Amino acid sequence: MLLNDVFQKHPAEKTAFIFKDQFTTYGEFRKKVLDWAMFLQSQGVKRGDRVGLFSKNSPDFVAAYFAIVKAGGIVVPFNFQLIAPEVAYIVQDTGMEILITRSKLDIGQALQDLGWEKELKQITFDEMAAPEGAKLIEYDMMESDPAVIIYTSGTTGRPKGAMLSQGNVVHNTEDFMAIIPVSENDVGLCVLPMYHGFGWNCSIVMNLYLGATMVVQETYQFSESMNLIKKYKINSMFG
Repeated sequence: MLLNDVFQKHPAEKTAFIFKDQFTTYGEFRKKVLDWAMFLQSQGVKRGDRVGLFSKNSPDFVAAYFAIVKAGGIVVPFNFQLIAPEVAYIVQDTGMEILITRSKLDIGQALQDLGWEKELKQITFDEMAAPEGAKLIEYDMMESDPAVIIYTSGTTGRPKGAMLSQGNVVHNTEDFMAIIPVSENDVGLCVLPMYHGFGWNCSIVMNLYLGATMVVQETYQFSESMNLIKKYKINSMFG
């Protein structure tokens, strides 16, 4: 199974995400992923291109992640707590030319300090919209095709990129589902950062795979989590 297949068959009217009291259905989510994938291709993204993703938790982060993969690209999610030189290093190391953000980053000087000579195009979520009449270029993808490059924390040296295939992400999620009793009737809470492999696979992808509803917390705060659990009668929390 490919990564974008996991959420295609759920009822369009079913709520996929709740974020800051805003509800997004599976139908709306699927449309956004497709529209954003076509937009990214219109910006030059092609198969195998590394595309950065820098944002706190939100449904837009999730849509952008799947849109990058659907467009043929490879997601490079950033820890949103990184400072400019750390972000610039990953940009240079991957050779990315597009970075998707909630708001644009001031990293020009940090890139110059590394001798970066390419143009890094920063695109915000608000700027992403499919061009009129656009059609998606559909690549013949396989489970072995790379989906994401996750960078290590770099505690003993420079961070290193670990590449995961579409099959890696899907099968890791399926393994987790095999031991955790969660169903499409559950309402989950995402508190761990989505750029992290555990929070992504075992919270976001798992709930999308099942067709459950996910309440998204932008950044973890205990008191807010407790309020959300009570308000939305949350019965699962894995990330």
